[in-house]
Amino acid sequence: MTWSKAADSEKVLFRAISLLFYRNENLLHLMLNPDYPKLMAPPEVIKRRAQGFSSSEQLLVRIALDAWNGSGGIHFNELYEKLDPHNFQKCF
Repeated sequence: MTWSKAADSEKVLFRAISLLFYRNENLLHLMLNPDYPKLMAPPEVIKRRAQGFSSSEQLLVRIALDAWNGSGGIHFNELYEKLDPHNFQKCF
């Protein structure tokens, strides 16, 4: 992704989301515009499109949406109930 006009805070957030997704290009492209620091679609659309992914990947998308703009609706118990140990550790 090439965000030439991104603020430093947006670049930091992108790096954090990239780490969360462990460089999963499918999740990055589902969520983030490749040219501008903005979402590809409204959060509800992104969550609906993520339904084609595993439950862990869907949860990672929701965590990333929470980081981006608070729209993921994550409850802490979902993290330890649905994520495998590797993905749980990436959240922290």
